[in-house]
Amino acid sequence: MKILTKIVAGALLAALSTTAVIADGTTNQTQEELSHMALQEFATDYVQLWRTTDTAERETLVTKLFAENAVHHAAPANVMFDGRDAILANVTSINEQAIQGAGLKFIGGVSVPNGNGILIEWSAEAPNGKTVRTGRDFLILNDEGKASNLYMFTSD
Repeated sequence: MKILTKIVAGALLAALSTTAVIADGTTNQTQEELSHMALQEFATDYVQLWRTTDTAERETLVTKLFAENAVHHAAPANVMFDGRDAILANVTSINEQAIQGAGLKFIGGVSVPNGNGILIEWSAEAPNGKTVRTGRDFLILNDEGKASNLYMFTSD
């Protein structure tokens, strides 16, 4: 946890240092900050992908977020989903079982951009508010800003 705290602190410091304040109070956004903003939007859409019960929205988000040939690795289950269609099928299956079926609520946590990657923490809560699962997902984005690789690490 200390390492993750240092990573988060370093990322926040880097993000804060990329904006210059102009004399009139406006800011000069650098390319790094714009990329940071795009990664934060990516994180918001990613959380919504797992959260939504709307099939059409889920399909739109998978197309927006993942490259056609993206690969999703999930641990500790040690499974892999190869291609955007397989990723959509997995997200849909989990959504139908856990979100719609069991009434769990998917909650996004801290997201930390790093180069062309982003770490997204999340949790799943039961209807009684108890956290039943947590996870950290690391996504590597291609030049188009779409995930080419997803590495998911979940609690049991």
